[in-house]
Amino acid sequence: MVRLAKSAVLGLILFPSVFCREAAAQITFHVTLGTGAAPIEEDPGRVQYREARRDSFNRDCDALKKLLAVQELEVKIKTGHLFDFLAVYGWDNILSSYDQCYGELKKYLPVWLERDGKRGFSYYDGSLMVEPKYDSAFRFSDGLAGVKLDGKWGFIDRNGTEIIPPRFAEANPFYENLAAVKVERGWGFIGPDGKWVSAPEYGYAYSFSEGRAAVEAGGRWGYIDRTGKVVIPIEYERASYFNEESKLAVVRRGGRFAYIDKKGNLLSSFKYDTTRPFASGFAVVGAGGKYGYVDRNGKELVPLKYDYAQDFYGKKACVMREGKWRILDREGREHWRFLNWPCTK
Repeated sequence: MVRLAKSAVLGLILFPSVFCREAAAQITFHVTLGTGAAPIEEDPGRVQYREARRDSFNRDCDALKKLLAVQELEVKIKTGHLFDFLAVYGWDNILSSYDQCYGELKKYLPVWLERDGKRGFSYYDGSLMVEPKYDSAFRFSDGLAGVKLDGKWGFIDRNGTEIIPPRFAEANPFYENLAAVKVERGWGFIGPDGKWVSAPEYGYAYSFSEGRAAVEAGGRWGYIDRTGKVVIPIEYERASYFNEESKLAVVRRGGRFAYIDKKGNLLSSFKYDTTRPFASGFAVVGAGGKYGYVDRNGKELVPLKYDYAQDFYGKKACVMREGKWRILDREGREHWRFLNWPCTK
């Protein structure tokens, strides 16, 4: 498998030439990282992805795609290299990003294999990876897949080894190298070694996103960091994931929604009854049947005056006012000359 040099600047990550000497000799990962220590609440894989030079990422992705195209290389070896690449650049990106590289790599991920009501996994070419013996299973994330056997959840690696034997009543997939799991006492978080990072003391817990996880206790919601410390008080009626694009979350108080940052600072008042995820830098918000947009600082781009509003796509968004479609630009200006843009509900 790929060997990663652990230093401030990661040098070369070489594919072992024993598997395909001629092809592997031409393929190298170059991952250059910042010299600062990773914040404790951040997952190392995400920090590496964010700090890596974009040109290095592109070169590494191209190198991996060339290796995956080598016909003579075993599918198990190819999958191993894909997993190692994702361990450096982040699993969350391939699971949620529209990046062209990740979009092309998705087809090489393992897929579910079902037989006689049981679930396992096959490699992308259809060959057997994990024998279908489980009652249910999650897709792989952070190199592990949740599996359910005899009513209990555990986690397996890419070889089908039960790294964390089934013992949890419920479980969520690993994100940022932590998984929310439930035992009799409640929900908590474990690491890839199966050890508790956050004690099982919550009524429910969402998966981690941007170094924060929403947790519920006593009917109220707040956030913990990756050490299990409560960093945003458990005082809200509801709480969302932190959005990958905006780094903001939505919380509810008094039946209305507002945006907060990762420190818990309110970036808007509790005035919205509708919020949508960010797209191209803006999110649709609404109140009283009228809609508008906020930016990543929680500032309104335009007042809530539209009868209908679509997500931004690049530089434009479709909005409707007084029964007529308009095009809204990123400065909040309306245009008519772009109405060949497809605006439909």
